Amino acid sequence: MKITLNILLFLFLTSCSSQVYLEDGNFNLEKINLSSFNAKEFYSKSLKAEWSDYHKKRKNNVSPIYFFQTDTDTIDGGGNSFRIDTPYAVTYMQSARAGGNTWEKDYCLATYSSLKFDELNAVTDLNNNAILVCAYAEEAEKTDIKNIIKGLNNKYGAFKLSESSVGFTRSSVRKWNAGDVIISMVSDVIVDFKNVILTEKEKEEIAKIESEKLSSVYLFFTKKEYYNKIKEMDTRIGFLTSFED
Repeated sequence: MKITLNILLFLFLTSCSSQVYLEDGNFNLEKINLSSFNAKEFYSKSLKAEWSDYHKKRKNNVSPIYFFQTDTDTIDGGGNSFRIDTPYAVTYMQSARAGGNTWEKDYCLATYSSLKFDELNAVTDLNNNAILVCAYAEEAEKTDIKNIIKGLNNKYGAFKLSESSVGFTRSSVRKWNAGDVIISMVSDVIVDFKNVILTEKEKEEIAKIESEKLSSVYLFFTKKEYYNKIKEMDTRIGFLTSFED
């Protein structure tokens, strides 16, 4: 009886120690498994985050302050989140709240090869089965992007190229077939005024605003059976707006 109890205790402690949370940082996307990824558990701490936690740390001169808050939302089959009659999926949209400018230089939420990401989002079905995980880096070195492309080409074969347009920007979308998952990278952002009539002054002002996105990159991991569904959504929100057109 004691042996059984000891085994159960060991298994319990092992499972507790192996749990990974968003706030732990440095999540290795090269090892992600959508079939076992538990979004509800992964984001559980940040879902409970309160502003009071941040202010307590700030009052006590805690630095750096890692403070995350994850917003969950329900979307319908078209990607809409407003006045839903028939829920289709749940989105987890992570964002850094106050204190983000105190992060240590080497800290990041997730990594893939040498590329570091400062945002990590997810989509699940209504039963918490992962459909998609999306990492975002506001600034990415071209060499890091090239290294990932080279590595994925070596592992899964040459990528297929398409495009994604958001507002006044256009991006390249590279896709790899990784078994039951499609990996897609959205990068090479350029300002695009195609089919838009604007004055030169308006173009200049817009270009200044959009220039902040030119070195950004998205990395999507999507279950193949859901890829076309997400791609064909009429209205996509947040991080899904950069998904392939």
